[in-house]
Amino acid sequence: MNKEQKKNYFLWAALLSAYAIFILVFCILRPYGMDEIRSGCFSVSDIFTRFIAAYTTENTRIGVVFNNILLYFGKWSFCLINPFVQLLIVFQIYGLIFLRLPDFKTLKDFFTFAFIMLCSIFAVAQPDNTIFWMNGACSYSWLIPCFLFLLTLLRLYTEKGLILHNSFWTKAGIFAAAFCTGMSNENSAPASFAIFILFAAVCLYKKIKLPFWYWWALAGIMLGLAALFGAPGLYNRLNYWAFEDFRHASASDKMFMHLSRMNDFFVLTFLIPIINSVGLYYQSRDSKKLKELIKNKNFIYSTAFMLMGFILAFVLYKAPQISLRVFYSASVFSIIGFIFFIEYLNDTYKIDIYKYLLPVAAAFALIALPRFTLPYVNLYRQNSARNAQIEQTKKENKKVFYAQKFYILEGPTENLSIEYYDYINPLSLKKAEQYYGIQFEEINKSNSVSPVTKNI
Repeated sequence: MNKEQKKNYFLWAALLSAYAIFILVFCILRPYGMDEIRSGCFSVSDIFTRFIAAYTTENTRIGVVFNNILLYFGKWSFCLINPFVQLLIVFQIYGLIFLRLPDFKTLKDFFTFAFIMLCSIFAVAQPDNTIFWMNGACSYSWLIPCFLFLLTLLRLYTEKGLILHNSFWTKAGIFAAAFCTGMSNENSAPASFAIFILFAAVCLYKKIKLPFWYWWALAGIMLGLAALFGAPGLYNRLNYWAFEDFRHASASDKMFMHLSRMNDFFVLTFLIPIINSVGLYYQSRDSKKLKELIKNKNFIYSTAFMLMGFILAFVLYKAPQISLRVFYSASVFSIIGFIFFIEYLNDTYKIDIYKYLLPVAAAFALIALPRFTLPYVNLYRQNSARNAQIEQTKKENKKVFYAQKFYILEGPTENLSIEYYDYINPLSLKKAEQYYGIQFEEINKSNSVSPVTKNI
């Protein structure tokens, strides 16, 4: 190994370590909230009983199981595993686009990989909820690797002639990934089914034999879909009083109301879907050139993933939305489509756009970082102060702890702000009292100063 290679390995290691440490720090800073207190799992049986309870009342996603397992072991398990899951997603996005891993011996893939890293945090839907929050991560970002894995298999089979060993473990692994994808969330799951059906249609048209694992993947997706949409919790949740107007709205009214949320989707992705759409349109205006573009894989995949991002965002008009986190998979697909478009431009015009795009993205991240970080630090300090006050109250044998809800500072944008559900509220107060072993009394901050936050 020469000096140049050693330097390159060091730079790659520094990049990967910095990303993992960044994820770890923000996972630590974000404290338990209402959902963690309500779903506290103190035994193995709780993992399954809590899942059944959620499945029949409000949350039918398979991610609840992963969340409960982490709750059983403690927050440390999430903080330890999550950085590797997020790194896996970045590697999978890169692998799906280039059908290989980055070359660590050189820096030719460094800027591309670093740009994907930045996008995976700052250009996805509500990173506070989908990356750093245990419950949200398990329901969104932790399930996207299964979807990306299946999509990569489809590309490798059609373009590289991938042949997998026909064994029990191959079938079981693909079925498990497909089942988790089918039971992931309300927009990604149907999309995966549609993609696999379209794949079969294309193979039939081109007279390509379907691989043996295709049927195991399709069966897993279908069973996952049945479990997701056949659960009583999906429909019981719609009966909440908060969704009264939504239930009685017509389909056209729901679409109209969803327009503002589509605008939120464009904003949170920094207009990537719009920029990608305009770029693709501009490149395809010439009818002669269009014939060549149809044969260009990067152009076709950019168009396909961009459209899929739009669809994943738009179909959510059918579901009541309470948070931007529901756009997570749509934002990931939009990023993938954008990277494909950049690759098309690089190949067509023989330039390296990442050398110009990465510094701009990095500059934005650095400028936004202080305001992005401060709300997390402030929330962490408030939680530490509250916990210290609780312990002091218990030591003094007092039966009641007077607490005020946390005050959450705004981030640089709405999407990059914290959406935190405090456990000091009627929905989880009784559970919180059981969890901490003390009675809580909420202070009205307009009338008195909270002992939890007065020194912060």
